[in-house]
Amino acid sequence: YVRQIADAVNGQPAADRADMVIITGNYGEYGALVRYGPPYHLPPVYSGQNALYYLGRPPDSARVALLVVEDADPATLNRGFASCDQVGKLDNEIGIDNEEQSATLWVCRDPRASWTVLWPKFQHYD
Repeated sequence: YVRQIADAVNGQPAADRADMVIITGNYGEYGALVRYGPPYHLPPVYSGQNALYYLGRPPDSARVALLVVEDADPATLNRGFASCDQVGKLDNEIGIDNEEQSATLWVCRDPRASWTVLWPKFQHYD
């Protein structure tokens, strides 16, 4: 999954990567990126799940977010960002269903509000 997320990040223009963050939908994705992501030189990782929410929000300088989400309504995403494009789906390549399998990767650009305003919308407990 980390390699697939890294491929999605690296598939974006350099200018977007410079101002990008990754936001995961759950602790498994977050933990995998924090643990196995450094060799890929990924952007900072955030998550709104449970206590991870309190580790901090993206900086207001982040104008691009790669979202790793299990279920996302494009209309909801576009209320928070000027544009969101689906760039992939996670696949463990062994056909085993888990929380991450088939999570959608979205690149969302130009937040419509500051991250101070947007971040509470990412908070969830499950």
